[in-house]
Amino acid sequence: MQGSRGFLAARGLPQPWRMQKRDVMAAPFPLNQLQVYIAGESVDTSHVVLHWTTRGTAPASVNVYRAVAGQSYGLIGSATFDGLGYSYDDAGVAPGTQYRYALGVNLGAGEQIVGERTVIVPGAPIPALSFTALHPNPSSGTVVASFVVPDSRPADLVLYDLSGRQIRKITVHGAGPHDINLGQGIHLESGLYFVRLSHGDTGITRRLSVVR
Repeated sequence: MQGSRGFLAARGLPQPWRMQKRDVMAAPFPLNQLQVYIAGESVDTSHVVLHWTTRGTAPASVNVYRAVAGQSYGLIGSATFDGLGYSYDDAGVAPGTQYRYALGVNLGAGEQIVGERTVIVPGAPIPALSFTALHPNPSSGTVVASFVVPDSRPADLVLYDLSGRQIRKITVHGAGPHDINLGQGIHLESGLYFVRLSHGDTGITRRLSVVR
């Protein structure tokens, strides 16, 4: 082995890498630069507050990332060094949802993800708007839209023809399932139509085919 090292050194080639003890725990930063630890957390149905403590030279601010279970991280804000570490209050959480948090730290060699933590927000998940069925489809003129409204705010069900002209609009009130006969009292010619369900900032569109 000594002979092979001398052969490489004599020709200016890099010698085989040899792991030392300090390399075992070097990721993501060498121990003499920065370590980040979860110091504590506080979780309720509307907030997640996380605290990280540091050892070593810490940057003035870091990025804060969050991911819903099974998805990739997304940037949600930043945290400022307070002399001991970093804290972040996330008020944009949903009950019954699992999140994973991390800090993005840049020490001059690109951003590294550190201090990861998984948190489950207590409470039942908030129901979502759901357009469950549009039947029959294709239709001979009678068509029923079935959907679920998550809360008491009004929801609009609008029927458009292929040119975008509004044919019918029905507003419903009350949380829960609804079944609306869109074709009742009107004559729908053969062709393609669009049915859009809107509730707050959410909208779902379905295509309807009428064949006579």
